[in-house]
Amino acid sequence: MHSVRYDVLPGKPGKPECLVAVYRTDRGEIREYVSVQGDGFARVRAEMWWAAHVDGCWLPDTSQEALKSIFFAMNGLYYRLRRPTQILVEKLETQRFPSVASWRFDGEGK
Repeated sequence: MHSVRYDVLPGKPGKPECLVAVYRTDRGEIREYVSVQGDGFARVRAEMWWAAHVDGCWLPDTSQEALKSIFFAMNGLYYRLRRPTQILVEKLETQRFPSVASWRFDGEGK
């Protein structure tokens, strides 16, 4: 993986905005959507993503606050951002687009 960038996508009518991680790889860009303002399974998945990527900070209530926390973490302020060095991407038959199944961070096994 070459790089990762983070952004907030505006929500569709009646839907909240969404945090997105864009991973640049040899095979192009892979987007991972993190539904910070979601509920149910979407929120649980966002909490799991956040716990894996940002040390020292609870998941904020909004995508904009999450992006601000990531900015602080990227600059070594208050929190620590763990950027993946590898991602495992899968595409199930029931999915329209590929999704990130797991991440590997610096210092983790091969």
